[in-house]
Amino acid sequence: MKYFLKVSLLACANVLFLLLIFEAISRYFVNFQFYPSARIERTESLSKFANFRPKYLESLDQKTFNYSSNPDESLKFPENYFKAIRQDSKVYTVPSPNQLARSIVKTQSGEIVYDVTYSIDKNSRRTVTGNNRKNDNFLMLLGGSMVYGEGLDDRDTLPQQLADRLPKTNVYNLGFHGFGVNSILYELQEIKDHPRYQNLYGTNGTAIFYLFDDHLFRFFGSTVLYRRNWGYYQPLFDYSKNNQFIFKGIPKYDLPVRTFFYDLVARSQLTHTIGFNLPFIGHHEIDIYAKALLQIQSILKRRFHVNRFIVVSSYRNELLITQTILQRLQELGVETRDYSTLNIFQILKGNQFIPHDGHPSALSNKFKADLFVADILEQPNPPK
Repeated sequence: MKYFLKVSLLACANVLFLLLIFEAISRYFVNFQFYPSARIERTESLSKFANFRPKYLESLDQKTFNYSSNPDESLKFPENYFKAIRQDSKVYTVPSPNQLARSIVKTQSGEIVYDVTYSIDKNSRRTVTGNNRKNDNFLMLLGGSMVYGEGLDDRDTLPQQLADRLPKTNVYNLGFHGFGVNSILYELQEIKDHPRYQNLYGTNGTAIFYLFDDHLFRFFGSTVLYRRNWGYYQPLFDYSKNNQFIFKGIPKYDLPVRTFFYDLVARSQLTHTIGFNLPFIGHHEIDIYAKALLQIQSILKRRFHVNRFIVVSSYRNELLITQTILQRLQELGVETRDYSTLNIFQILKGNQFIPHDGHPSALSNKFKADLFVADILEQPNPPK
């Protein structure tokens, strides 16, 4: 009898697991929308700007890009680099203000991947030079480490490269390590007078959010993040029936049962091998994600004199959902740019990323800055 019960329970568990897999496949891969060929052709044509290719590749050594396996990150974040602040029942983390932070990453063999210094201003933002209080125009760059400039000195970040090209515009770096839509929504909606959003000078603002597929996993606190050991600190939201985003908590502090279960799934060799992740991402989740960006747009326009908000897709997207997200954003009235089809590997000849690291190189940010100026900031209206 015990043997029969054990076999029955095992069979039920296997059936349930297969159903979950089927559900994930059906929700993730079926019926995703893609832009028409005209949109893709427009994007690809951007690489044909006459001044784009030659000036980036002059005197460059050709490099072969590869990731470092288990890099030595013991000196990546120096002591006292982060500052945790409690406001009522909520905790948020920023770089400690007014600091110069040296960040070093090496391969396991000891080769330097990068050795750079992050300058942090009084508002806990990465420093951008050249801003002037008298400028009426300003530009906010929102996103994760790619906007922040992880692995790069101050002069090579995307916000600084844009500031160099836009002397009459104040440029603010509002990126940060591991950030996505959920972290930005948390800062704007849940934290009163967040320091990173203080002292933004100008009355005619543009905000650009730099979208990367991985941000979708961050928003829903996917188990894939627990495999990287930083899913525990992603703020999570519920989307209520009255179209409001309700803060659920930060898993490490507020959601112990969920954290235990997700950590268990993440550590399973089987789920890792087959690429199984929770929660499942389908059209419903993409719709919620798009509406969160719409909420961010609303807050920025209401509180910070932002007159234009654009969601820009990275040209390094490994999943099949970017264009679906952008399509839904357009339906909601959010301006977008799709660079996911740009053949950046061909344009920059293998110099697009920091060697042994997945973050954009200085060369890549120079290219993006020219691209953004030509395709976004010099065009008052989105392309047809």
